[in-house]
Amino acid sequence: STLTIQTDPYKLDAFQLKIEDIASRIESNNQSISGGRVSELGLQYLVKSSSLFASEDDFENLIVGYKAIQQEEASGNNASGTATANSNKAPVFLKEVATVQFLNARPENIVRINGKRSIGLSIYKEMRFNTVKVVDEVTRQLAVIENALPGYHFQVISNQGTFIKSAIGEVKSSAVLGVILAIVVLFVFLRRMGTTLIVSLAIPISIVATFNLMFFNGLSLNIMTLGGLALGAGMLVDNAIVVIESIFRNQEKGLSIKEAAINGTAEVANAVIASTLTTIVVFLPIVYLHGASGELFKDQAWTVTFSLVSSLFVAILVIPMLYIQLSGKKVKL
Repeated sequence: STLTIQTDPYKLDAFQLKIEDIASRIESNNQSISGGRVSELGLQYLVKSSSLFASEDDFENLIVGYKAIQQEEASGNNASGTATANSNKAPVFLKEVATVQFLNARPENIVRINGKRSIGLSIYKEMRFNTVKVVDEVTRQLAVIENALPGYHFQVISNQGTFIKSAIGEVKSSAVLGVILAIVVLFVFLRRMGTTLIVSLAIPISIVATFNLMFFNGLSLNIMTLGGLALGAGMLVDNAIVVIESIFRNQEKGLSIKEAAINGTAEVANAVIASTLTTIVVFLPIVYLHGASGELFKDQAWTVTFSLVSSLFVAILVIPMLYIQLSGKKVKL
């Protein structure tokens, strides 16, 4: 509710009062003053002096000024019966010059569901919590509260969890499709099933390694991190292709499988590391951005960086071992 004080200008003039006088009186009398702290037995108590008004009567009985009155007293010593006038002052209450009312505040928002007047409630989560989990927990708690309060019905009109779930699903589909297309393109250009299989295995291994790095750095699966994975899906196989082609070329020179894997990896290791670092240098500075841009793209930049680092280790360490193992099983490479 809202307090409304409607003054009468004629009465104010009659009592020689101004609006500023009334406002000053209300402000000086309607307040809460801290009196410090009192310590006792290791406990501290906060002392406050409160004179806050709680009702219309408190405001109406507030003294806002004084008025002069004439009091006639009969003088016993005056034989002619005349009277003497003494000047006194009487308090002027707010109710004498104004009307005080608590009225319903003008609504800023009106909520109606199916034409029925309702009460709207917005719930916002803290930044460090997962939106989808918060929505699920709030929905569960609303059902518990509704069962405990007969006659009340809670209805969720909209929530960000539904949108986020849908968006994450679309990003997942895009990431999976990107991986499949990358494998198809590899087979079209390499034209060797064994080589395509080895390079294709670099994608899931790099993604699992990326998930581990994300977990230890406190990153969750969301639109931006999944977008980073989708963005880096094609780059995950770049290093693997360079390494395996170098190994294959050394094997064609007559080296054994083991020697070809060692020499081929060593020949291109520096180039692969340099290439990966130059790409990381492009994305990593984004994590140092401030404001909304930094908060929006920081997770994506970390995810791309982690995926590239993972693909580098997979190309240098895992790809040569896979090549040796599959060659030993006489898979056509």
